[in-house]
Amino acid sequence: MQYRLVACDIDGTLLRPDYSLGAPTKEALIDCLNRGLTVSLVTGRRPRSALRVAREIDPRVRVIANDGAVCLRQNPVEVTHQVTIPKNRALSLIRSGLDRELATFAYRSTFDGPDVHCVDDFDLPQARRYMNLTPRREISCIDDLTQLQWEPSKIAFMGTQTMLSEVHQQHQLGDSAMITWDGYLDTHWLTVISEGVDKSHGLARLAAELSIGLGQVIAFGDNHNDIPMFRWAHTAVAMENAVAALKQVATAVAPGNSEDGVARYLRENVLAADS
Repeated sequence: MQYRLVACDIDGTLLRPDYSLGAPTKEALIDCLNRGLTVSLVTGRRPRSALRVAREIDPRVRVIANDGAVCLRQNPVEVTHQVTIPKNRALSLIRSGLDRELATFAYRSTFDGPDVHCVDDFDLPQARRYMNLTPRREISCIDDLTQLQWEPSKIAFMGTQTMLSEVHQQHQLGDSAMITWDGYLDTHWLTVISEGVDKSHGLARLAAELSIGLGQVIAFGDNHNDIPMFRWAHTAVAMENAVAALKQVATAVAPGNSEDGVARYLRENVLAADS
């Protein structure tokens, strides 16, 4: 099959367990680019964080961030598509998180000033660690998160699965939100984006922009938020370390991210066939 678009999740998929980018993976993706394929990172990460990984690979890599809510290109950085959460809905969600004393974050897709906004009164050690991992110029700690005057592209809560499930049920979030486990920070996240948006939404926008057919897309992932992308893509490759639910909708399974599984699968099934 002649693929034209390689879509790859970042954490647990592209990056190794220590969050490093393996040389074999970088080289395989660059080979894809040099052969005329488009490579896109499709991630739940915020745009700035995702761009740092993209820049480590190649300036031609495209980025779909915030689980499909924001599409970007590099050099110069340009947001080509964005869907935000309506302000009234966003403020209602934020109040629910703060009332339950969840670590609550609102994300703004900007490259001029902070793009992570929160209230700095966390008791949760994992939230403090997350903040320490975020460059200080990119995070804003404010007294009252319910006074936002802009529409966020994503809202995220960190805490116990029980508390997160309460927020999910209260707001009837359905597929517009997902609870995932973050093994790096040892905690659960509930991430919320606009209704009707997921990784397949952003990926479909990119494919349409480039006139790429559905049968020309191959996607790699490892977690629950990759399920919509897998159901949309013609070829969906789960990592060996992926959650069981994702493997059930995958068309193939690659070696784990600790073994540079993306690179190995591309070499054996895409680049070899294209040579």
